[in-house]
Amino acid sequence: MEVGYSTLCRNLHEWGFTRIQPRPKAVKADPVKRAAFVETVRLLLPKEPDLWFQDEVAFWADPAAYRVWAPRGSKPVVPRLVTHQHVNVFGAVRPMDGRFFAFIASHGNGKLFQHFLNQMQERIDPNRRTIMVLDNIRFHHGRDLDWG
Repeated sequence: MEVGYSTLCRNLHEWGFTRIQPRPKAVKADPVKRAAFVETVRLLLPKEPDLWFQDEVAFWADPAAYRVWAPRGSKPVVPRLVTHQHVNVFGAVRPMDGRFFAFIASHGNGKLFQHFLNQMQERIDPNRRTIMVLDNIRFHHGRDLDWG
């Protein structure tokens, strides 16, 4: 019996199935060590930590169009200014209450990230433990960063 891919997908959908991303599970993980780690982290954290999520983004004055709708076989042309003007924004958000802090910079590097941290430290409660979740950009690893 041969069934087309779209027919198979339609039937699976009708039977209550859907395409989802499975969650990975570490099969070799030691549950005792994991429980000890979770308990250690729980003891280190205050009852209500000041949790922030930080990221940075660059906004370009003339973004390139990567894909456009066009008739098959045509080669569409998109006019551009070809400018290199851009601005970087460092931002942090506190999900607990939606509080947001942003710092606009000419580019992204360790010195400007440190300036962002200094500005943010002036606006957070010094009596609460602050946790900032970062991505893995290179200048977040700088040894000369002062985390206050």
